Amino acid sequence: MNQKKVITDIEEYGFNGFKGYSNLDVFPESIPDDGTDAQYYFEYKDGIFDPYYQIYLKCTYDTPTYSDEVKRLAQIKEDYQGTTQKIRYNTEDFEYPAYVSIYGDDGCYEYALLDEGNQTIIYIFTQWAKADNIKFENAYLPNNFMLESEHAFSIYMFDLGDGGRYVVDNKYNSK
Repeated sequence: MNQKKVITDIEEYGFNGFKGYSNLDVFPESIPDDGTDAQYYFEYKDGIFDPYYQIYLKCTYDTPTYSDEVKRLAQIKEDYQGTTQKIRYNTEDFEYPAYVSIYGDDGCYEYALLDEGNQTIIYIFTQWAKADNIKFENAYLPNNFMLESEHAFSIYMFDLGDGGRYVVDNKYNSK
């Protein structure tokens, strides 16, 4: 099949038909009116077993909007049968403070970097991407990008206790 799709126009921001292992909760539903200097990159490729994704959004906000967006990020969570998994705040594995919803789980990373001094947020999702193919600054990648990690997790995957895992339904790939 070898389908490929690349979008760089901020006017086309969105995720309809997204087939990745995420709900992309860190990304805003839409670019806030107060967002400036927005940059967007969306790349999708069919894979033999799993699709490849590289999604990047960088946006600078005014003070109240930046503050509201950081509060939204801090409250991200997923629930399944009485269990809640919350986004993690990470200041160790990235160049900037980050809110992380996926870290190295099943080839995926999803996080939002906080460039507090510039009131800029960098939103990133990768699935089976390699550092040498990244279209944004490598400084935005975690220190151990695509290396085995005992810290791997995803707020979208729930351990069922029998070795199985429940995957939260992807809201963009509705049937």
